[in-house]
Amino acid sequence: MSAAEAVTPTVGVIFGGASSEHAISVRSARAVLAALDETRFEPLCFGVTRQGTWLQPIETEKQIAAMDAGAGEEVRGTAGSGLPTRLQVLKALAACDIVFPLIHGRHGEDGTIQGLLELAGLPYVGAGVAASAIAMDKAIMKRLFHEASLPTLPYQVLTWHNWRASPAIAARAAAQLSYPVFVKPAQGGSSIATTKVHHPDDLDRAVANAFRIDRRVLIEHAIDAREIECAVLGNADATASPLGEIRYQREFYDYVAKYEDQQTELVVPAHLPIALSDTIRAMALDAYRAIDCAGMGRVDFLIEKNDTIWLSEINTIPGFTSGSMFPPPLGRGRGSFSRARIPIGGVGVGTARRAEPPCHVRIRSPAAVIAVSPPHGTTSTCRCRSPILRRSALLGALAGVPSSSHCSL
Repeated sequence: MSAAEAVTPTVGVIFGGASSEHAISVRSARAVLAALDETRFEPLCFGVTRQGTWLQPIETEKQIAAMDAGAGEEVRGTAGSGLPTRLQVLKALAACDIVFPLIHGRHGEDGTIQGLLELAGLPYVGAGVAASAIAMDKAIMKRLFHEASLPTLPYQVLTWHNWRASPAIAARAAAQLSYPVFVKPAQGGSSIATTKVHHPDDLDRAVANAFRIDRRVLIEHAIDAREIECAVLGNADATASPLGEIRYQREFYDYVAKYEDQQTELVVPAHLPIALSDTIRAMALDAYRAIDCAGMGRVDFLIEKNDTIWLSEINTIPGFTSGSMFPPPLGRGRGSFSRARIPIGGVGVGTARRAEPPCHVRIRSPAAVIAVSPPHGTTSTCRCRSPILRRSALLGALAGVPSSSHCSL
C-alpha cells in the first residue's frame, strides 16, 4: 500500500453496557477517545445502554456530546431489542478495522463480546474469549493461579443455592479463614458489592449484598498490605511495566476510593526494593500467562510489611479513567495517559490465531501506539484475500511490523 493509497483505520469503541460498572466504562471510553490520535485512527463509537440496547454511532456521538456538555455519564436509550435485530449497528460494526471493547464487567469483560467479535471475524483489542471469562470469574481465576503455584490468599466460595438452603455455611466458611474477611461477588469489579467484615454479626448482610451481583460469592481472608499494580502488554512476548502503588485513606480500596476520593494517590514508580519489584513483575507475567491472557492486562498484588507477596487478580479490560492505575505505569506517572502505549490492533485476536492455511498469521506485540508516530516509510504489501488477514497486515504496518510477519502470501 503506497502512502497515497493509505487509509485511516477505523477503530470501533464499545462502551457502557448492562453492567454494574456502566459509568466507569463510559469514563474509560471518553478518556481513550480523548487520547486517540484522529490523524491516524478514525473512531467509531457504539454506546450500550444499561438495558443492553446497542446504539448506532450517530446516536452515540450525540450522547458523547451531551456528556461533554455536562450530562451524566450514562448511555441512554429506549429499552429496545437486542443487538441481533439492530441491523444498522451490525453493519457499522462490520465496517471497523479493529474493535476496542471497553465495557467493564459482565457482557464486555467476560468473553461475551470477544466471542461475538470472533464470530463476526473482527480483530479486537485485548484478551481472547477464554482468558476474558477466566479473569472475570475470581473463583476460577484463583484456582488456576493455585495450579500455577502462584500465591493467593485463602478463600472460600459460596453458591446462592447452598447459602439459601443453609445460611450458616457462610459463618462456617469465614471461620476457616479468620476475621477480618472480604466478601465479594465472584464475577464483579470496581469493588461493587464488596464488604470488609470484622465481626460474624455483619457477615450475613455482606453475603446477601454480594449475592445481588452474582450467584457465587467469595469470602477471602483480609490482610494489612500495600496495594501494588502492574500493567502488562503483549502476547507471547508480553512485557511488564514499572510498578505502581495505590495509597488510600478509606478502610480499603473500595469504589469511592477508586473513583471519587481525591485523597487517593497513585504513586509511580512504587517505592520498593529493586529485587522485590523484579520478583513482582516476573510474577505478573506468570499470572498473565497462566490464564493465557493477551493484548493487555493489569495484575494486582498485595504486599505485606515483611515483603510477602500475594497475587490478587488480573483485569483484562482495566480502567482508563484519570484515577485508574493501568495507564500511569506505561506513561511513567499520573496524568501521562496520552503518552502511554495503548494496544490498538494485533492483540488477543482469536480470529487470527485460527486462520486457515495457506495463511499463517503470527501476532506480534500490540500494533499501535497512541500519540506516538509509526516508523516512516512503513508499507503493507499483503495481498491475502481474507479481510481478517488484510486488517492484520494493515495494523501490523502501523506498528512497523513487516507484512511478511503476518501473512505468508
